[in-house]
Amino acid sequence: MTPTTTTRYRLLLSVVLLGLALLSQVGAQSCSAANKCGAAAPCCSEFAYCGTTSAHCLGGCNPDSSFSPSSCRPMPRCEAQYIDFTASKRPFVALGSFNGDPNQAQMTLDSGTAVAGKTGVSLRLTKDGPAAGGTRLSTTRYWYYGKATVVMRHQAAAGVVATFISMSNSKDEVDWEFTTSSGQDAETNYFWHGFGDYTHGRTIAPTSLPNAATFDRSNFHSYSLDWSPNRLQWSIDGVVVRTVYRKHTLDAATGVYRFPSTPARLQVSIWGAGTDAYPAGTRDWAGGYIDWSQANANTKAFSNIVKSIEITCNEPQDVLGKPAYIYSAKQMDAATGQRKILGTVKSTLL
Repeated sequence: MTPTTTTRYRLLLSVVLLGLALLSQVGAQSCSAANKCGAAAPCCSEFAYCGTTSAHCLGGCNPDSSFSPSSCRPMPRCEAQYIDFTASKRPFVALGSFNGDPNQAQMTLDSGTAVAGKTGVSLRLTKDGPAAGGTRLSTTRYWYYGKATVVMRHQAAAGVVATFISMSNSKDEVDWEFTTSSGQDAETNYFWHGFGDYTHGRTIAPTSLPNAATFDRSNFHSYSLDWSPNRLQWSIDGVVVRTVYRKHTLDAATGVYRFPSTPARLQVSIWGAGTDAYPAGTRDWAGGYIDWSQANANTKAFSNIVKSIEITCNEPQDVLGKPAYIYSAKQMDAATGQRKILGTVKSTLL
């Protein structure tokens, strides 16, 4: 696989590894659009297993693979917020303790180890232990158009991947990804409805980076996603480095725009692609095997240190005034090829 074609495959693998750290899947029914969950365990998790817990029915609950779209709890609406991880602040709660109320915490710790510190929260990747599959934080509120900016830094190391992405319950996705031992490696990508179109990945040329000669992702930088119904933009330190227009994503055969258009959680993570758990193409994309001797001598970990996340919202008019979003059980959006998004007053609580 080339670096572009490997993107979707290795991201799905990373999600599975994170999921294994989170859920016990032994005996659980797998789910898909063709094999929906039953009434007893109606919610299809982001890892495609049926259940009734917060990991199944809240963030990531797939409306197309669950018993019905209403099996998934409504998605808390977007609100402008500044998530501060400095001064040892911990604005997150373990996913297993999250009840669906976004006022409980701004983010969930989905798996791994997140350690608060003076300069930010350290998301860790270790060879063994709870963070062996990596670490991920997700917002408890859903982002439905607007701008999101993370300030973070991470050691450039072969096989180690740091990310800032948006991911919807129906697998619309927009990515910032960083890997290899090059301190200037920065990659962008997007996906529609989980469809495996492997042509959207782009590596940002070092010459287009702000302060190109001295840019290094081991220093704090801001990485932004600016998402509207008509275009996507990726920025570094306020400088736009890529733009994708919705009008260019039309599938002429179906009349559907293969463009992200559903509410998404924002996620930051670190994971290890440079292991034997991944195929050779994935390891090559990430720069090869992880050299664990390069991990921090004290923590024995590689870290993605997140200082802050700032979120602004630009919701469509038809969902304004409602506290949550749902996927319609009956209405389809012909332009997006997905279920219509509706506003609702139904409770988000599990």
